[in-house]
Amino acid sequence: MPNCTSCGTVNPDGSKFCASCGKPIPQEQPAPTCSKCGTQNPQGGKFCKNCGNSLQPTAPPPPPDSRSTSGTAVLDDKTSTLLKKLLWGGATIFAVSALLGFVAINTLQSMFGMYANTELLWIMVVADLGLCGYALFAAAQLAKGQTNNARISYMLMLGFGVIGALLNFYSGQSLSAIMSLLLLFVGFRGYQILTKEKQLQAM
Repeated sequence: MPNCTSCGTVNPDGSKFCASCGKPIPQEQPAPTCSKCGTQNPQGGKFCKNCGNSLQPTAPPPPPDSRSTSGTAVLDDKTSTLLKKLLWGGATIFAVSALLGFVAINTLQSMFGMYANTELLWIMVVADLGLCGYALFAAAQLAKGQTNNARISYMLMLGFGVIGALLNFYSGQSLSAIMSLLLLFVGFRGYQILTKEKQLQAM
C-alpha cells in the first residue's frame, strides 16, 4: 500500500490521491521489460541485465520530406497525368515531324534522284525520332517521381520549337511551322507546370 509523502497516511493500492490530505501520490513505474529477450529489469536501468539490449525508447523515424530533392518530386495524380499527357503530345509531334521529313526526302529523291541533297533532312529525321523516344522515356520516369528527364524534354521542345518555327516559316513550309508552334506550346506549358510545382514544394 502506498504511503502519502506529505502526511504519511497509508492509502489503498491504486490510489492516486491521499485520502487524508488530498495530495497526489507518486505512482510506481512498472519495471522496464527488455524488448529483445523479455526480461524485467530494475527501475533506472539503461541496459538489460540479461542480454545488454538498450532499454531506452527509440525515437520514431522522421516523416519523409515531400519536397523535391535530387530531381524527385511528389506530384498529385492530376498534375502527374497532365505532365505525362504533355510529354506524350510532344512525342507525337516529334514523330509526325519525322514522318514529314521522310515524305520530303522521298519527294526530293523522286525529283532529283541521286543528285538530291537530303543529308540535312536525314539529320532532322533522326533527331526527331530520338527526341520522340526521350519524351516517352521521360513520361515513364515521371510515373516514378523523377522530374529531371521531363524538365530536360520540355526544354528541348522549347528550343526545337523556336528553331523549327523560324526555319519553316522562312522556307514557306506552313504545316511544319504549325507543328513547331505546337511543340513550342507543349514545351512551355510543361516547363511552367514543373517550375510552379517546384516552387510550391520548396515553401
